[in-house]
Amino acid sequence: MLFVTMGFQVEGSQVAALDSSVAITGSIDHLEDAPGTMVVQDGEKRQLTEQLLSITSKSIYFLGLFLMIGWALLWQIVRTYSFELRKKYVLYGRFFQILHLLGILTILFIYLEASSFYEILDKLVLLIGTNIGKLLFASFLISIIGLIFLFKNQLFNYFWVILIGIIKGISGYIDEMNSANYILVGLNIIQLFVVSFWAAGIVFILLFWRKQRLYIKYFLRFFNKAAFLSILLLIILCSGRVYLLSPNIDFIGTTWGIALLVNAFVIIILLFLRAVIWKRRKKGKVVADLITIFKLEFMLLLILTIFIASFVTLNLQSNLPSIILMI
Repeated sequence: MLFVTMGFQVEGSQVAALDSSVAITGSIDHLEDAPGTMVVQDGEKRQLTEQLLSITSKSIYFLGLFLMIGWALLWQIVRTYSFELRKKYVLYGRFFQILHLLGILTILFIYLEASSFYEILDKLVLLIGTNIGKLLFASFLISIIGLIFLFKNQLFNYFWVILIGIIKGISGYIDEMNSANYILVGLNIIQLFVVSFWAAGIVFILLFWRKQRLYIKYFLRFFNKAAFLSILLLIILCSGRVYLLSPNIDFIGTTWGIALLVNAFVIIILLFLRAVIWKRRKKGKVVADLITIFKLEFMLLLILTIFIASFVTLNLQSNLPSIILMI
């Protein structure tokens, strides 16, 4: 049985109790008099509620993950800015780390479905006994360490970003590490960094443009080019994934194919917005004239995050890691 959480796979009958599927109980005698339909409807409502909660928790997790990693990457630039800006930047970074941890805890709470503290402990022991459970525990521990020490030492920042990226990158392939998967893991890690960098850059601009316009103007000189190159890199990474995965899936007309088309459509919109920003910057437009476009990019980030969370929750392609959808 598969226990899917955050795009991860946990195999083995020991964790069957962690499955999020809804069981409709009742004997035949209870279903003879017409209540059968009501039981099914109640089960469907309960399943829908659980799916909505799962999508919400995973959306929080992925958004926190992208911003947490991206914030650490951008720190190498922001640490040269004013003391006031750096102080607020670190506070926002702590918030994004807490958001990521909250997403992990919420997902665990939903999937464990335990009625007592001791039952939670029993199921956690079973989960940690699996490979993916150990990886999840390591991710949680590293996130806690980052919450304490991140932004205080440049060498630690580099080490932490690389380590958390590797752990997240290999999560979906923990049980299938053949030669092709090693390539996919590498693409997965790079893709995670690229998406996180773009997401953090957009949020940084939106959070600081009103009171720190001079620094945002300076930041845009670098970020506009870097964001455009990041989108092009995402296209290349997506093409590499399709090339590696297409021998195993007939993706035209499948759920995976639809996911690729949706994400490709989002990328096309991003390219268009980047072109508009580039053109307006050349005309001498100030940050205030571009802020609407950055807000649209942030909305695309939220849509993409919710889309990933929904895809993972519905387990439409559970043999692929969730981050793979970020093309």
